Amino acid sequence: MTTLQGYLDPAAHADRIAITSSTHSLAYRQLDERSGRLAAFLRGHGLTERANAGVVMRESPEYPVALLAIWKAGAAAAPVNPLARPRELEKVFSFVEARVVLCDAGQARETLAKSSIDAAVIGIDDDGVRLGEQVIGWEDLPSPISGAEVDGSSIAMLMHTSGTTSAPKTVMLSHENLVSNLRSIVSYLQLDLDDRTLCVLPFHYVYGNSVLLTHLATGARVFLGSAMSFPQRVVDEMERYAITGFSGVQLTYHTLLNNTDWAQRRFETLRYLTQAGGPMPTSQVEFLLGLTRAPVSFFAMYGQTEASARLTYLPPGKLHEKRGSVGIPVPGVELSIQDEQGTPLPAGTDGEVCARGPNIMQGYWKNESATRHALRGGWLHTGDLGHLSADGYLYLTSRTSDMIKTGGHRVSPYEIEEVISEVAPHLIFAVVGLADDVLGQRISIVAEGEEDAAIKRQVMRYCKESLAPHKMPRAFIWIPKLPRTSGGKIRREALRKMETHNATGT
Repeated sequence: MTTLQGYLDPAAHADRIAITSSTHSLAYRQLDERSGRLAAFLRGHGLTERANAGVVMRESPEYPVALLAIWKAGAAAAPVNPLARPRELEKVFSFVEARVVLCDAGQARETLAKSSIDAAVIGIDDDGVRLGEQVIGWEDLPSPISGAEVDGSSIAMLMHTSGTTSAPKTVMLSHENLVSNLRSIVSYLQLDLDDRTLCVLPFHYVYGNSVLLTHLATGARVFLGSAMSFPQRVVDEMERYAITGFSGVQLTYHTLLNNTDWAQRRFETLRYLTQAGGPMPTSQVEFLLGLTRAPVSFFAMYGQTEASARLTYLPPGKLHEKRGSVGIPVPGVELSIQDEQGTPLPAGTDGEVCARGPNIMQGYWKNESATRHALRGGWLHTGDLGHLSADGYLYLTSRTSDMIKTGGHRVSPYEIEEVISEVAPHLIFAVVGLADDVLGQRISIVAEGEEDAAIKRQVMRYCKESLAPHKMPRAFIWIPKLPRTSGGKIRREALRKMETHNATGT
């Protein structure tokens, strides 16, 4: 079984540029040599085979150096949001028993000063590494090592779930899990060494991690884009760097369409767009493609951290024919729709989406009960509801916990969101069930921004024309900003807990 350091093999593309930021670039040769030297250094500071190393770094050319070094040392990487506070870092790195923690060089001192992490904290930048007051240049580190004797079953990453529907968990992904999924993604996106991606997704997020690693695996080039708080810069960079592929969540595309001159750009080199991190209504995809002058392929995708990222993709040519579908299984994955007893259900019948394949996690770190619940009968039980068509296309209904129970009915918020997006494609919103003494839950639209009476009337009128009475929203609430995870997903559970005294009923 192949390990990640063997699959990525930066030496195979030695003279090509691997990754570029606004300040500097690294060639594949430098990735290989620096990661080998850093691996030897980490070994000397307590990182043994099958131990864990924390990673709390912003997106930079040094990020993949850190990952490769950890894998060459035979250890597992545990990436954490770099915006986490010192107290949060202490808790996470204590939980995963991190032997060392790799940080941005500038962040290392701050982390040391404000936390009591029981591990060696090592800062990394283009000049070298920092350990306490000591600064060591890359050339002064120990001779590079090529890789430890670990196999595909060894844990490679400990990824923290976003916790959108429950308490966050730490997912154990093996080398085989990740390599198998990377190969599948490379295959259906047809990536090669001529591809150039602009990455605006965080690398500690499983989607951003897969964008980074799939491109490094093929000898392609990764450009680190501006923050999405500067969307016009992102569009400028897409043209300046002759980008061939771009990936985002629903909010990414909404921001670019509504705050830039996207519709005026030719994007002559752009070949594909991908979207994951929650369903994007087909009407919004059509709106995006209608404003994109380049003849791009759009890949809607579905997955989970527990699946090393990806479970399905919708072939671009099926976008209209299979409207609302999240596609077919990626190569190597098998899907099954099952009832509460684990019995497979026939095509067209809603049940829990279950999956199996070489990409499915090893379990949750230090959480045997959650592992047993998720991995039952040889299948990953995703917690998502949906059905398969007769020809194998997956249609999601909702997450089990997102279903709205109102007046004796179970209603999918996704169905209502699809309808609303048809009439208000610019609206940023979510549909949730809020507590109601009579109905149990009241179907509610929670929208981001200032109250707009005209939009509300338009949406409610269209819903009345398009939805059965029991699916009709009964409240329309405006809030300044929707709560989101670091990966951009709307935190529906936070909306369900919000105070509703400001709701405007229908």
